[in-house]
Amino acid sequence: MAPTLDEDTIAALRELADDDDPDFLDDLIEMYIQDTGASLQNVAAMSSGLGPDRDALRRIAHTLKGASRNIGALRLAEHCSALERSADTAAHHQISATVGRMRGEFEQVKSSLTAATSKNRRPDSPC
Repeated sequence: MAPTLDEDTIAALRELADDDDPDFLDDLIEMYIQDTGASLQNVAAMSSGLGPDRDALRRIAHTLKGASRNIGALRLAEHCSALERSADTAAHHQISATVGRMRGEFEQVKSSLTAATSKNRRPDSPC
């Protein structure tokens, strides 16, 4: 099973920050957490309905999969990939279970990303 957060990906993203944009990683993580949290709320709301919009579920899962891979949240990306593959054919309870796993993993990802953000802070920067 993939790790919650791929440290090599975080290290590569950290290297992209420079003197012109020292907060690059912090800003990227903040945007990812906000956007992914909102998308997961949408997916949860859609999957709790009687007839989820399966095309929309598949599109959102695909978007979340890519964003998660790009930030290094590989296990979350795997769950998103599972939803993307099964959105058209899975039973309602299976979709709900996958969405539940995605939401649980996202909580772990947020904790790991928050820790990565604190590692990125300079000693002279405000908390």
